Amino acid sequence: MDEALSLATVVVLEWFRALQLPEQLHRVSSERFEDLPPASRVWGLKMGSARVFILLTPADAGARLKVLSPILRLPADTQRPAFFEELLRLNATAVSACAFGINDDDEVIVTTDRSTLDLNVDELNELIISVSENADLYDNLLSDQFGAEMLGEDPAPDSPRMSW
Repeated sequence: MDEALSLATVVVLEWFRALQLPEQLHRVSSERFEDLPPASRVWGLKMGSARVFILLTPADAGARLKVLSPILRLPADTQRPAFFEELLRLNATAVSACAFGINDDDEVIVTTDRSTLDLNVDELNELIISVSENADLYDNLLSDQFGAEMLGEDPAPDSPRMSW
């Protein structure tokens, strides 16, 4: 395994350990994500209504970290121009350290991506929190505003913030 990927994996494992979450229960098959190189590592967890995935992939210059959360299906065609405009406005004015995007399955995602060079647990935590909080906030708002189907569900009021 590539050294950069190994070092980044250690950071992810330290993050799970710091939160006292059993990392093994959060592993996800990389086959769930098309086009990932075979050596990729994937973990998933639920934070509020957001399903959050942490992906480590080998790259030409080391390794890459991607944190993403699929939140909605695209709304009806008639809603899409206004919906896309709203996503662009949110990217420019409301979200920080992440962005809205659309994957190949026509799902709206909140995502961030960076090199794993000098990645540490605090930076990883900040990226995961940024993606999860924005996903948890905007899934309901955008669904209500544009009639898009939510991919997550709101947790019960007494449920833990993180689960799987």
